[in-house]
Order: sequence, then structure tokens, then C-alpha cells
Amino acid sequence: MSSSTIIAGSVSGMLSTVAVYPLDVLRTHLQSQIASKDKMMTGTECFRKLLRQPYPEIPKSSPAIFHSFRSLLSSTGLNFLPLYKGLLLPLSAQIVYKSTIFTLHSYLLRPSKMGSTIDRLDPIVKSAIAGTLAGAVNALVWVTPVEYVRNNHIVNEGVNLSSFIQMWRGASLTVARDAIGCAAFFLARDLSKKMLPEPVNNPMAHGMCAGLGFWLVALPFDTVKTLTQTNEKQNAKWVSRITASPSLLYRGWQVAVCRGLPGAGITVWSYEKTLEWVDSRKTNKIMIE
Repeated sequence: MSSSTIIAGSVSGMLSTVAVYPLDVLRTHLQSQIASKDKMMTGTECFRKLLRQPYPEIPKSSPAIFHSFRSLLSSTGLNFLPLYKGLLLPLSAQIVYKSTIFTLHSYLLRPSKMGSTIDRLDPIVKSAIAGTLAGAVNALVWVTPVEYVRNNHIVNEGVNLSSFIQMWRGASLTVARDAIGCAAFFLARDLSKKMLPEPVNNPMAHGMCAGLGFWLVALPFDTVKTLTQTNEKQNAKWVSRITASPSLLYRGWQVAVCRGLPGAGITVWSYEKTLEWVDSRKTNKIMIE
């Protein structure tokens, strides 16, 4: 497997996560409310509630400048820290996620890696199949446990693990989401390269189309996965709500789209630009030698 795709995937994962993580937090809160006994809030209400949480206390032994800075921030009445709650783990994980997906996808596109029958298919269809396999593997190995910890940290203020295997709760839903979603991602990306007019035919636009494709098919799976991972003892509550109103499967779709399009745009743009830079460095090194 190419080190270029690993490096480019890592950079794209890091940049896209930092850019859109607050919307991930907001989407998770909106989805988790389906299982709540309280009235579900709108996206705006949920966003305001997050911003109005108090700043954490600072130990008295801390330098005075920290206390002054906290007082200054508190005086604004806004707290942006909850929007980045649990960022460190997803940020680290996204470096692994994206490098795994892009590297495995690139590897599977090589001749004979998925069999001669698939090699004879249209390149766009072959790319979508490779995306399905890459997404499924990545979801099973990495995404499920990381999102279990992240979602519970955001919604339940922490994780109470009774066993290591508990982190794979909702694995089948995560695999289904990412297998189908990544197929749609690469299909939309490759189709946009062929169909978009020249002024907007660029990596950022390709990525935004890919992000739209992903979330259109993946959001229902993502909603059920979030509820499964964060409400282990309240299944009957959210199942009955969704049965009565299936549109809840797309709860938070506005946030998903606002997060998915720029996030995927940054992912594809930074991946391709980093890949070009790394490959050019390798070419220059070979020429010098």
C-alpha cells in the first residue's frame, strides 16, 4: 500500500474534523433526543443550550491570568467549549479513518484485487464497490468503538464500560452506514468529475457532491446507531417514536448536510492536494538521485 495515500488521508481527516466538528456534536445531540422523555428541541434551541453552558471552574492554585481569561469569556455569556467536547479522540481517529479508507480504496482499484469479473466493470462502478469494502472494514475495525466512546461522552457525560467488547455496540449499523455511505461517496465524487461544468469542476466541488451522496443514504443508519449506542436501556422509547414517525430517521438532516458538504469538500480537496505534493516530492527525489 502507498505511503502517499496514508499521508494524504491523514491530513484530510485532520483538517475536515477540525473544521466541522461542532456540527457533529450538534447532530449527535439532536439524534439522541429521540429517546428522551423531554420535548425534542429544534436545532437552534439545542445550539443555544450548548453555548449557554457555564465555563468549567479553574483550580484556585492556577495562575491569575487563567482566572482573568475565564472571567472574560464568561462575561460574553457564550461558551464554545461544548461544541468541541470529546474532540481529541475523533481527531486522532479521523487520521486513521481517512488513511484507511483512501489507502484501501486505492489498493482495491488495482487490477485483480477484487477479481477479474469486477475488473471488467465500468471504472465508476468498480470504484463504488471498492468504497463499499473500504467503508465496511474501516467501520468494523475503527469507527464503531471510537464513535461509541465519543457519542456517550457527548450525550451521557462519560462511558461506563462493563466489557471491552461493549465498545462494538451498534457495529452492524455502523458497518451498514459506512459501506453504503462510502459507495455513494465515491460514486458521487467520480460522477461529479465527469458531469460538472468546467468552472466548478474542482476537488472541493467533487468532495461536496460526495458528502451529499454519503449523508443522503447514511443518515437513517447513523440516527439508529447513535440511539443504540447512547440509550441501552431505553430502546422501546425511541423505537416507538420512530415507528410512529419514520421521518425522525432524518432528524438533524440540515446539520448533517451543512456538516457533510464542506467537510467532504475539505476532505477530497486536501487529500488530492496532499497526494500531489507528496508524489511530486518523491518524483523530485528520484530525479535528483
